[in-house]
Amino acid sequence: MNTSPSYKLRLLLCAALTTGALACGGAEAEQGAQGPRGPVGEQGEPGEDGQPGTDGEDGTDGTDGTDGEAGLNSLVITESVEPGDVCANGGVTVSVGIDANGDEVLDEDEVDASETVCNQNDAVEDLCDEAFAITGVTGVEQALYEGQVSDPITVESNDDANLSLAFVGGGELAPALTSNSTFTVTPQELGEGQQITVVAAGQCGSDVITIALPEVEPFESLLSVVHVFSGAGLVDVAPSGTLDIITTLGFGEATGPLTLTPGEFTFDLLDQETVVATTDTYTLEPSTAYSLIAHNDGGSLAFTLIEDDLTEPSSEGTFRARIVHMAEIAGTVDVSAGPDTGSLAPLATGVAPGDVGTFAEYDETVGAIQIDAGGTILTYEDGVDTAFFEGDIANIYAFDNAAGNVRLLVHYLNFEGISVLRANPGGAPVSLFDFEDGTVPAEFIQGGNADWSGTDADASQGTFSLASGDITHNQTSTITLTYDFPSAGILAFDWKVSSESGYDFLYYCADPLFSCARGSNLGRISGSTSWATVQYPIDDAGSRSFEWTFEKDGSADDGLDMGWIDNITFVGEPSLL
Repeated sequence: MNTSPSYKLRLLLCAALTTGALACGGAEAEQGAQGPRGPVGEQGEPGEDGQPGTDGEDGTDGTDGTDGEAGLNSLVITESVEPGDVCANGGVTVSVGIDANGDEVLDEDEVDASETVCNQNDAVEDLCDEAFAITGVTGVEQALYEGQVSDPITVESNDDANLSLAFVGGGELAPALTSNSTFTVTPQELGEGQQITVVAAGQCGSDVITIALPEVEPFESLLSVVHVFSGAGLVDVAPSGTLDIITTLGFGEATGPLTLTPGEFTFDLLDQETVVATTDTYTLEPSTAYSLIAHNDGGSLAFTLIEDDLTEPSSEGTFRARIVHMAEIAGTVDVSAGPDTGSLAPLATGVAPGDVGTFAEYDETVGAIQIDAGGTILTYEDGVDTAFFEGDIANIYAFDNAAGNVRLLVHYLNFEGISVLRANPGGAPVSLFDFEDGTVPAEFIQGGNADWSGTDADASQGTFSLASGDITHNQTSTITLTYDFPSAGILAFDWKVSSESGYDFLYYCADPLFSCARGSNLGRISGSTSWATVQYPIDDAGSRSFEWTFEKDGSADDGLDMGWIDNITFVGEPSLL
């Protein structure tokens, strides 16, 4: 499923090489003898990969396989024991085993376990009004956990006062008597529904019952930790009073599921081994999944523990999700979703901060999510179509950052991973640099073998652009911009190149991917291209650096041997501040 969607853009534009034919005047001469073959030239650089072909049509479904052989039956047989040396008052021998040969008879070599239980007395008619019988069993519906003693299981009969129990088989269930009518089991390994044969004896005979027990589950709790408190950065999480760190995560991140031994827990948040906050005490039940959320509450750090439901979707082509509203700044919201913004349907209405929705199944073809925050509409499209896939189980957290941007954190519960969705940029792009004064702004730093400069020879709009410097073989011309962005959003710029196709390139990079080179860049163009626009996502407010490099290889010239950039703009993520 779904990893965090990549926002890196890679532009690969190549122009085809053409060769002309040489024509000569005059009468046609007789063709001369072929000259000797010249030496083999140096191998050129590999060409770029072509675009992937379209997917082929799905093949037809294969035929159904043949049914497997029927499983073997487990059999229980009882044999009366006459009064004598074995049982003074008589009794019963119970044997259990697997019917290996399938003849519905438990043969001697198929017996796995056998137990003889003696009657309490000779069951004379004047003492017993009715034969002894088991009338019921209580406690068999409980959950069973590996290595843990079960709650009591009680066998009820018509002679409870004089009852005694014995067990045939049981194996890894390790049954143990706690009274004449009650026993416990301690499963020693995981397994599907298991059974145990119980023999009960009273004053008036004996009876046998096979008890079916539920699947044995691991004795563990699952805990995910979600950090959506904008007032804290990277923190460690540990059980209180210890430095046993169970996870480390930053703002806008989630981890898990982590496995813990069930019981009572209080957790500390630590910054450089210093406790900055402590949670309430929580009781984590076995075989239960939880999410512990660190979030904003009136500007202060608060914690909320919610129970997760890991039930798989019941329908093909769907995922299970719920809304968890932790974006105080948005107030009460309505949430809609659909394949696109023109086909939205309500997901949840009237969701207040702190509300935790109910899990429901949704179609996996979700391509847009929209939040109505009191009349302010926030639309999320970028990355939504790759955030949800068939079979996913997720909490969708609405949370806000310090700049007042409301984001969606899709936290997958059935595997480790998240997707962070940002609202579509709002408003018109703001021009950062249009180069219309014909100079290189002070925010740009030159590098390489020749400086970039302002030029009126070509521009994507207006009159001027920036052009790379005059370089020769195995040289570069580099320019770097460092800019302090006021918020998250989209940086865009226009670029073009005129160069030897496939060998001389204009690259761009963004920190921390430095420096730009043939094998280290976010995008490159070569040949003779027209102006094109590149968009790059800015994750958060703060300083970012970008680098543009024109590079020539070791031989040949073609075109003007330069690159251009122009029209650098920014459009911010919408803020509710």
